[in-house]
Amino acid sequence: MLERAERAIQNLAENYEAELTEDLAQLKKHLECAEWTDAQHYAYKIKSAAGTMGWPLISTASNFLVHALTGRDQIPQFEDIILIQFETLDLIHKEGMKGEDPCGVLLVKELFAVLENYGVRAPI
Repeated sequence: MLERAERAIQNLAENYEAELTEDLAQLKKHLECAEWTDAQHYAYKIKSAAGTMGWPLISTASNFLVHALTGRDQIPQFEDIILIQFETLDLIHKEGMKGEDPCGVLLVKELFAVLENYGVRAPI
C-alpha cells in the first residue's frame, strides 16, 4: 500500500509543473490587479503543494509571500516587496530550480535578506 501511495505521489509530482505554471499565472494576475485575497489564496496553494511536489524553494518563497500578503497593512513599500517576491518565485520556476538547487537556495536566502532590509520579518 505504501508503494502505491509513493507511486501516486510521484505521478502527481511529474504532472505538477503544468499546475504550478497555471497557479503562478493566476497569482501574477491577482497581484497585478491588487486582488490581495485571491493572490493570498494562490500563494498559499503554491506554498502548500510545491514542497511535496519537489519544489521546496518555491514553497519557502511562497510562504514569504503569504506572510507579506497577510500583513500588508503594516508593510511599508508593500508593492515593491510583492514584486520582488513574485519575481523570485517566477525565476525559481523558469530556471527549474527543483529540490535544493544551490543557486535557488542562495536566491531564497537573498530574498530573505531583502525582506529584512525592508523591515519584513519573513517566517522561517
